[in-house]
Amino acid sequence: QIVTEMAGLLSAMDFVQKNLTDEELADWKRRQQIACIGGPPNICLDRLET
Repeated sequence: QIVTEMAGLLSAMDFVQKNLTDEELADWKRRQQIACIGGPPNICLDRLET
């Protein structure tokens, strides 16, 4: 039973990590590129607050 729960937890952690590296990192890199060429900063704190 404990092994099954740990496997589920690891699966959830893998999902979160994949989401952060695949989606969030790509968005962050794009925002950084725009900011480096003088574009307006995209300050979105909604995700940090939740």
